[in-house]
Amino acid sequence: MTVYRTENDTAIAREIISCPGDTLAEHLEFTGMTPLQLAEWMGLSHKNVNEVIQGKAQITPETALKLESVVGIPADFWMELEHRYRLKLAEINAAIVLIDLE
Repeated sequence: MTVYRTENDTAIAREIISCPGDTLAEHLEFTGMTPLQLAEWMGLSHKNVNEVIQGKAQITPETALKLESVVGIPADFWMELEHRYRLKLAEINAAIVLIDLE
């Protein structure tokens, strides 16, 4: 577990961690697919896809399976990215609480 000693440390950590949406956005850029096309092909709203790309919405197992069928990247890859991202966020949030208690 990373040790965060100050609020600045946690702010920096939040800036540098990568949400699964960053990987998805890179893939879309590489393939030339737009978020709107992805949303249509996945049967999701454009808003939902954009929220996933921005890290505001989690990749659910259902979404991961749809991503697998549309972009060809295995669902377990997306789920692992999501798990690691949310775990890192929880670690940062726990550190913020501890810093505030000091």
